[in-house]
Amino acid sequence: MATTLSEPVGLIDCKTAALVPLTGVEVDAEIAGRSSRVKISQKFCNREKVPVEAVYKFPLTEAASICGFRARVGEKVIEGNIEEREKAFEKYDEALEAGHGGYLLDEERPNIFTLSVGNLNPGAEAVLEIEYVTLLETHGREVRFSLPTTISPRYLPADAPDEDGIPAAAKVNPEFELDVPYGLRVQLRVHGRDGIESVESPSHSIKQSFGEDTLEIGLTAEEGKLDRDFVVNVHYREAFQNRA
Repeated sequence: MATTLSEPVGLIDCKTAALVPLTGVEVDAEIAGRSSRVKISQKFCNREKVPVEAVYKFPLTEAASICGFRARVGEKVIEGNIEEREKAFEKYDEALEAGHGGYLLDEERPNIFTLSVGNLNPGAEAVLEIEYVTLLETHGREVRFSLPTTISPRYLPADAPDEDGIPAAAKVNPEFELDVPYGLRVQLRVHGRDGIESVESPSHSIKQSFGEDTLEIGLTAEEGKLDRDFVVNVHYREAFQNRA
């Protein structure tokens, strides 16, 4: 499965590819009972002098079901469509060849996704938003919310064949940096605050505040490093009962 977006942004020479830095990742999530809805916003900015294409790999939870994909470029909001994988790649390539902007979200392997941002003009910014829903891990009166931020290396045989001319190692274990110039911002809302006994995070230092019917959770620091998963455990006063 893959999702595509495209819009006209002007003619380019696709051979002049350069690095587009990812300047920030923001997560806005809600927990209601045993389920959660999460929106991940990834902001790209082209600081080069030519239009460029950026390719970014990131993880999602294994049980995630994507329900939204959109791009915000200036005042424009472009909604994504679900296509058969090969057709999605074909449409993306056609958009770039025609000099249009293209945005492609592809599930490369279970819970690992590749986001391609094509033909981003000099000085332009694009915010890619991905929404998904998932059931949370539950133990008695405790619910665990987990947001993966790193891709763990996987074993790859030395004689693994290339895939479509791309070395298998480049796809399974892409190059990475231990330190990146962007960080993570998180806003998490837990509904049914009166039934919550306590909240803790074994991974990050968090702060809490109260809404009308929600417990608001965020990082104590302005940004967190993308070097470990963000985990929050919510302890309720009573055990869960089946409901819809």
